[in-house]
Amino acid sequence: MAHPIDLFGLQEVKPSKGVDECFDLMFDGHATRVRVDYETVFAQYKIDHFFLVVLENDFWEGTNYLFYLLDEDFHVVDRINLSATPEDNGFIQERRLKGNSLIFEKYKSGKRYELSVRVGGRVSYLLNELKYRSCFDFMKPKKYLELREI
Repeated sequence: MAHPIDLFGLQEVKPSKGVDECFDLMFDGHATRVRVDYETVFAQYKIDHFFLVVLENDFWEGTNYLFYLLDEDFHVVDRINLSATPEDNGFIQERRLKGNSLIFEKYKSGKRYELSVRVGGRVSYLLNELKYRSCFDFMKPKKYLELREI
């Protein structure tokens, strides 16, 4: 059963060369193996034996989101990003859990999305996933997160 939690946070660390800001993702005050350049934990959920952590980076032209799916040992199982575009640069204004999915709407554009967590994963190389994944993440054969516009 999916439910919201309040255990993750960010702690600023010395950035590596060429990076402005860098943060360790913290769980209950302890560092995980995840280092990010996003500045806010927007939302966090426990879904079966996974953690879904939504990071937000708000800037002048829009708001970007990064969705991390972590196992209980804090290994990154999957991740998807939702970057601001000129047509869709608003922030998430409404969100709710429905089963193993997060349903949300973006401010301004009114676009609605569903982020589904597939507990067993799935093999997929759909081209429309390139919009939300890095090339490295796209090449992984098993994917656990699926983001689609509804």
